[in-house]
Amino acid sequence: MIGSVRGTVLERSAGGEVLVEVGGVGYRCLVPLSAIPALTPSAQAFLFTHLHVREDAMTLYGFPTRDERDTFEVLIGASGVGPKLG
Repeated sequence: MIGSVRGTVLERSAGGEVLVEVGGVGYRCLVPLSAIPALTPSAQAFLFTHLHVREDAMTLYGFPTRDERDTFEVLIGASGVGPKLG
């Protein structure tokens, strides 16, 4: 599992996705909209992550704090709550 990423922000979208380059590999992370303003292109970033694996997709979610990631993991553990809603 990928627990965190630290690297350079290459790009970001208004929809909540950032591309972080770590050691020459770009990781696409979905982040809370509140985190987007702090993740400016060419800046260094550190995100706590949750890798959500399904049969048809692997999605990496990034959070600026450990508490936000832990809250997200508790929410998606509830019946009927998926990662997009969490």
